[in-house]
Order: sequence, then C-alpha cells, then structure tokens
Amino acid sequence: MKYLIFAALICCSCSQTTVHLYTKYLSVNQVQNIHQELAAKNFKVSNNDFVLPQTITSSTLIYSPNLQDRNAVDEVVQSLQNLNWNIATVSPLLKGNHWYSKNSIALMLVPVDITPNKGQAMSDWAHLYISHKCKKDIKLKLTKLGDYQLAIDDLDKNIRDLQSGTWKITEYPYIELRSSNGEWFFYFKVKYHVEQDIVGEIQMYELYPVDNYSAFEHCSFITGVRH
Repeated sequence: MKYLIFAALICCSCSQTTVHLYTKYLSVNQVQNIHQELAAKNFKVSNNDFVLPQTITSSTLIYSPNLQDRNAVDEVVQSLQNLNWNIATVSPLLKGNHWYSKNSIALMLVPVDITPNKGQAMSDWAHLYISHKCKKDIKLKLTKLGDYQLAIDDLDKNIRDLQSGTWKITEYPYIELRSSNGEWFFYFKVKYHVEQDIVGEIQMYELYPVDNYSAFEHCSFITGVRH
C-alpha cells in the first residue's frame, strides 16, 4: 500500500502544471492571493520579476501547447476572475522561451491603471543602476517598494546617512530620493528608450541628476534589461 501511495504522489507531481507569475506590477498582497487561489486548484506557482515583453499591454495568459491538463487554462482564467482579474488575451506560445515547451503557463498581469514599460510606474524604474561618467564607482538600487540603497566607493563619513532611504516618482519624468534621516534630498530626471543590437531589444533606463550633487558629481545612472 505504501508503494502505491508513493507512486500516486509521483504521478500527481509530474502532472502538476506550473504557472510562471510575472510580479513586476503586483503588490505583495496580490501575489499572495494569487498563490493561494492557484494552489487550491493544485497549480505550482513560480514568481519572477521580469520585464514584460513590449507586445504585452494588458493581462495576458500564454500556455504551452504541451499542457497535460486540457482544463488548466480555463481553471487559471476562472481562478483569476475570482480575484477580479480579467485576462484579456489567452494564446499558445509556439516558439521562444523554453519554459513553455513543458507543462507550463505564463501569467502576465497588468493592473488597469498601468501601461507596461512606459516608465510611469515605480515598478518600471525598480532596478540596480551603475554610475556613468562618474569620478567614483557607484551603484544605486531602487526597489518597487520605494526603498533605495547607494553603494559608493570611498564614501565620505560625513555623508554616509544618504546611503539608504526612500524614493518616489514626484511628477513624471522626475523622481525623488530622500535619505533615511530626512536630511538629504536628490532629484533625478528619468529617461527610457529601447535599443537594438544583433541579439535583440534592450530596454534602457537612465537617471540624470537635476543638480550637480557633490555626492555623485557629474554622474548619471544607467541600466539595461534584455528580454
């Protein structure tokens, strides 16, 4: 009997469909609710914070043609409807990412007030940036929860308080960084564009200080995200 149960569990595990959930524009509570809803339907959920493809403008479900459970797509769509998410597009992926050659579904959710990849949401600017044309090597990390961390080589002890704090979009295309002690304020103009190389598209995010701040004089910050 024990061997039969063990075999049944193996079969169940093998047939379990994985839902790859794109969390870039989702809150912590939304992610938790989706996990609970899908787990109740025996789906395995795997989070990622990847940038959505340029072609995605609304909530989309993409599924593998090799799904073992033919009802999986309908069950995921219904589960999301239970959470008041409307899936605008459902389609198979016929080529590309190896995820979808298996028993998998990609779930790309976009809130109604968000236009993906347009740079007007905090999630678009939540990246790790490196300095450009600076006297020192500087790394700037912006999180989508509104925190920032600065890593500066040979940082003057008098300005160490600026190493962490909060950030926000004040009025697009400007963002504000405020140190944890509230004494330091920095403002940047943000710029977004897409570059093309022989491999494909690269989404470029750049931050330009609106003033010549002594902490990072003549600096700008840049990062690139490839699909």
